[in-house]
Amino acid sequence: MDNSLIEVEVKDNKVQFTPLRDKRDVKSIAGAYRGHTQNMIEGLQNEYVYEMKGVYAHFPMTVKKQGDEVHIENFMGEREPRRAQIMDGVDVQVNGEDLEISGPDKKK
Repeated sequence: MDNSLIEVEVKDNKVQFTPLRDKRDVKSIAGAYRGHTQNMIEGLQNEYVYEMKGVYAHFPMTVKKQGDEVHIENFMGEREPRRAQIMDGVDVQVNGEDLEISGPDKKK
């Protein structure tokens, strides 16, 4: 987070982002930095967990974890499986139709 328009300091064990100009765009950048920092701290204290369910109407699809990838087979009747790379620090659990994704970073 390198920006000369925002002052970052730690006071009383809290991180403060202060915009050095009273402009809307500078305030929005300071707010974005504050939000990203809050998400990082919260993710370290409590992992983010997303629960998903694979649903289909006509083409029965299957979801499998193979190594460091998630394979979605027969998605919308496609012949080739769709592959999604699992990023570092992210844990994926597949239980039938249920998919649980957890990790400390909300953006991953």
